[in-house]
Amino acid sequence: MDGTHTFAARMLTLQVLPAGSERYFDGSRPITIGRDAAADVVVLDTAASRQHAVLRVDVGGGWVFEDQSSNGTYLDGSRVARMSVDRPMTLTLGASNGAARLRLVPPVPYGAPDPHTPDPPMYAPGESAPGVFTGTYRTSGSRIRIGRALDNDIVVDDLLTSRHHAELRTAQDGGLEIVDLDSHNGTFVDGRLVSGRARVSEGSLVAIGHTLLRLRHGTLEEYVDTGVSAFAALDLSVHAGRRKLLSGVSFALEGGQLLAVLGPTGAGKSTLLKALTGERPADRGSVLYNGRDVYGAFAELRNRIGYVPQDDILHPQLSVRAALDYAARLRFPPDVPRSERSARVDAVMRELGLEHRAGMRVEKLSGGQRKRTSVAIELLTRPSLLILDEPTSGLDPGYEKSVMELLRELADGGRTVLTVTHSIQSLDLCDRLLFLAPGGQTAYFGPPSDALPFFAQPGYPEVFQHLDRAAPSTVREAFAGTAIERRYVTEPLEAQRGRLKLATAQPHAPGRSPHALRQLVTLIRRYTALISADRRNTLLLMAQAPILGLLMLGSFGTGNLKPGTLAAAQNATTVLLSLILAASYLGASNAIREIVKERAILARERSVGLSVWAYVMSKTLVLGAITVIESFVLTYIALLRQGGLARGVVLHNGRIEIALVVSLTGLAAMTLGLLVSARASNADKVLTILPVILFAQFVLSGSAFPVRGTPGLNAVAYVSGARWGYSAAASTAALDQLLGDGCNGAETMGPMPNGGMGMVNCDPAHAPTVMAWSQDMALLGALAIVSLAGAGLAVRKVGRPARR
Repeated sequence: MDGTHTFAARMLTLQVLPAGSERYFDGSRPITIGRDAAADVVVLDTAASRQHAVLRVDVGGGWVFEDQSSNGTYLDGSRVARMSVDRPMTLTLGASNGAARLRLVPPVPYGAPDPHTPDPPMYAPGESAPGVFTGTYRTSGSRIRIGRALDNDIVVDDLLTSRHHAELRTAQDGGLEIVDLDSHNGTFVDGRLVSGRARVSEGSLVAIGHTLLRLRHGTLEEYVDTGVSAFAALDLSVHAGRRKLLSGVSFALEGGQLLAVLGPTGAGKSTLLKALTGERPADRGSVLYNGRDVYGAFAELRNRIGYVPQDDILHPQLSVRAALDYAARLRFPPDVPRSERSARVDAVMRELGLEHRAGMRVEKLSGGQRKRTSVAIELLTRPSLLILDEPTSGLDPGYEKSVMELLRELADGGRTVLTVTHSIQSLDLCDRLLFLAPGGQTAYFGPPSDALPFFAQPGYPEVFQHLDRAAPSTVREAFAGTAIERRYVTEPLEAQRGRLKLATAQPHAPGRSPHALRQLVTLIRRYTALISADRRNTLLLMAQAPILGLLMLGSFGTGNLKPGTLAAAQNATTVLLSLILAASYLGASNAIREIVKERAILARERSVGLSVWAYVMSKTLVLGAITVIESFVLTYIALLRQGGLARGVVLHNGRIEIALVVSLTGLAAMTLGLLVSARASNADKVLTILPVILFAQFVLSGSAFPVRGTPGLNAVAYVSGARWGYSAAASTAALDQLLGDGCNGAETMGPMPNGGMGMVNCDPAHAPTVMAWSQDMALLGALAIVSLAGAGLAVRKVGRPARR
């Protein structure tokens, strides 16, 4: 394998890790590095000195690094004082395992010169690079391994990349193919997710995290998406039937710009945001990220586009650090060391001024601080584009200004930032304003300084009134063809259109979740932490079963399940039915709000690769354990004075067998609750469904009403957990023998309790046999599995772009 690496003879490239900002220096003067605000490269980590180091060009024309700190600078674990920057290197400041790191890329080739090494890539007019060019790799060897670990042939210093991420191999026919090594965030070729392996042809673009490798003339050109990325909307239109929600909206942004989208109610701001993020792709038009089609390459670009919805994507019970740490666990590969993950979390908190509130619970933060925390979650993956929906909604003027100043700082750091807002007090901080009129028409796009003169209005409130009252199409016609449109829309878009040759046109492919088991463990830990953090709710949750059991204990009397006591045994139906309905209530009430109440969080986590299986199973396992414990407690207390049940149908202990029946009934109701929760759109509405579910279980159980033989009702009862739970309980308790009617269900002639003969109801599902009990339990389990599958299908649609 030959991995000789050469670099374009340009400037020194310096990248601050893990924050990811990248700088370029031409050597005309020394470059200072340190914590001092006056340094050329400011490093905020406390382990770094105020004047930590200097980069300069020596007399021979090469770059050298000179350490001037007290805590030292380390390369590969060894402390260095002065060294030549003659190859790409990553230096750690202040400690050998510290969080502050610098990646230096020299401006000249290193090692022995290679006459076969190509010159820096050249581009046709209008064509642009997919990122910052950092070098080339020859592909003459049989394989090139790519990943985060230092033993790879191509080292990618990116926490989104697995230690050993992928390999470029020579196929049997002499061509090249990329093989994904079971990476966490996937490998992509021309925007398409690699499933196992994929062919790499001339001009193919391989994406691994923020690194892009393009095959040209038998070599790999390496680019890094450093955050300075162009973004454009081309003629976006969205329809709902005959109604136009968005009508031909176009604009272009360059890296480091802040755009505010404004307009009266019904102007299509939310629709535009959904179209830009891919949540609801436009019916017509394109969204371009560095010239690439966002819809076609969504799975690849998802971690480079940060989205902060209007609803906080935070669990209020967690601390700020815990919320960020769990998000990092889900988004970064499992082989990222805890120290590196914590360092990234600390860096993001410092960047957003949250380090002093790291241990504070989210619910105790101010509105502005909660919004900063939501932004911090998105910044973990170093997105180049950040889109926010109403980040200042509900905030007082002081917090509004603070949030807008934060967005300005993020844009100044090289990111492209787009926000929908109603706040007008800080619009001067923006580079561009986009005013939409009702019907999704572009009324204005340009700098804030030209907005009021263009509308000929004294202030922004009057602009909103003007747009709200304007006749359809007049505002768009007023803007079309103006000098402002030509300068800020038409001409920049022409430059963006030239990059379309880099765009992918593949249909949206969903992301992958290869480490679903690891996600499951993380989600279980987070869910358990959420439950234990809400102590009051947890106490109420755990008190339900004992309270219900005590009510039954005091109400049912004694000996109702004891053979030979006919008067008492006539209450056995009530005892068993009460247990089944109580279990149904416990299971359904535990689960019915658990998905819908965190729908905003789920939507964002699904869009960045959260596994459906991991999410649904985390809820199932935790809630299932709680439901089973509650069922056993309920059964034990309720049956203390009921007698009987010396043996079960299957088990030697009848009370344990009844507890198993009650538990499985509760689990079936719990999965039904998850299904309802997954399909609901509002957390309050699902609580109105709970009584309906319980009443239906009561009616369909077959204990109080003749379900069998009733047309329609009998068929519906087959999907009722209470129906089979009650049947299994009746089988265990030998209910037909307790009542002395011979059986309990279908109509047949048999002995009556008064000694005579008459028509009695026999239900084979109540028979005290192993076959009947097993069938009842199997049907209960099948209902639970079907509900769980339904919940998974409903969750699968959350956070995924709809196909056009």
